[in-house]
Amino acid sequence: MDFITLCEELRRRNELERVGDVSYISSLLDGLPERSNIQPWAQILKREAALRHIRDEGLAISKAAEEPDADIATLRGQLADLAQEQDKCTPHIRSIADIPDICDCDIIPPEWLAEGLLPRGALILWAGSDGSAKTWLVLNLAAAVAEGGEFLGRHCVQSVAVYLDYENPGHEVQARVQKLCGRNPWLKIWGNWAAQAPPQIGDPLLLKFCEETQPLLVIDPLRMGHDFDENDATEMTPVMRHLRSYVAAGATVVILHHVAKAEGSGYRGSSAIRGACDVAILQEMSTDGLISLKVQKNRFGQRMNFTVQPDFEAGMFSLTDAPAGAERRDVAGEMKDAIRAQPGMTQEQIIRQVRVNKRKGCEILRSNEGTLWLAEEGARNSRCYFPIPSCSAVPMCSGTTGTLGTTEAAVPVVPHPIGWNNGTAQEYPN
Repeated sequence: MDFITLCEELRRRNELERVGDVSYISSLLDGLPERSNIQPWAQILKREAALRHIRDEGLAISKAAEEPDADIATLRGQLADLAQEQDKCTPHIRSIADIPDICDCDIIPPEWLAEGLLPRGALILWAGSDGSAKTWLVLNLAAAVAEGGEFLGRHCVQSVAVYLDYENPGHEVQARVQKLCGRNPWLKIWGNWAAQAPPQIGDPLLLKFCEETQPLLVIDPLRMGHDFDENDATEMTPVMRHLRSYVAAGATVVILHHVAKAEGSGYRGSSAIRGACDVAILQEMSTDGLISLKVQKNRFGQRMNFTVQPDFEAGMFSLTDAPAGAERRDVAGEMKDAIRAQPGMTQEQIIRQVRVNKRKGCEILRSNEGTLWLAEEGARNSRCYFPIPSCSAVPMCSGTTGTLGTTEAAVPVVPHPIGWNNGTAQEYPN
């Protein structure tokens, strides 16, 4: 249920005017938090309620103890009840045996801003030398996220993108944006060309942005976003802690950084910078103009390498047919054909049929879920794979209205695969 569906249901029942019309229903949402992480909020409220109860009960026991006829046994019973209330507010782990089994924990799988590449709610270090086109490529990423389009062939979930540019001239950034995507209200680029300079890392305004919209937040470059010594771990730790607070508020943070000048020495500055990040990407440009991306650290998945062909004049970036990339696409194509020919195969069956390395096969299957095939849990925790129905065989839904704008393009609604779990070959859309 949401604002739109509620109004439609009331209109269908001819009750919309009686309850106060659309404007009244809209006013009911004023002041309500628009949060996707409502469960932690509920936990905070429950804890505060329990603490408030303990405080009130403690005051009542204290007042009763001052009475001349106070009964010690009764007061001790009340204290015992109060201790039980306190247990609700504090962890119950008091021994090794109390530590929960991770297999029983309800752990939420990672969500992706760019499918299989850019995890949502993560701190990403994107480094490269001067002239390697870091700003170009990350601007392309921000535009793809703002549009809900594709970045290097990977679908992006539409989100607000806030790009803080501390050093590039306004006319150059403007020209690049016009080539990449043009005007988009979901993409906000703030640089020194504005009357007010972009805020530094640690400014409360940045935390406010992150809490309100959970955006893709780009810091370009890191060295201009603070006034501390990048080679001093003691000074850089608070800077990285601020960036982690933006992630905790729901943002996906990308910091553009530089590599050290000495060849092979890695990222510039203190190891505290790389250590605080969830993902570390190294960008290089070859003499023939190709861009290489190497995911050297990834707490959310596999390390990957990409070769990108830039077209700066058209504002386009595409994956090349480098040997590793071509081989990966060939394997994915074979897997897609195998799944279409025999829906419901397990991961092991697919890897065995296409004769690919198990580790590589598992990564290809996982990274292409939802784009080349669908997956669901089968017997004994195995994953079973199914072909994606063609768009012509599924219904279309119209654009949805959000707080920041409207997506007007029709989007295919892909149904969950059904008809294969019982082991019978039922008709399936091609």
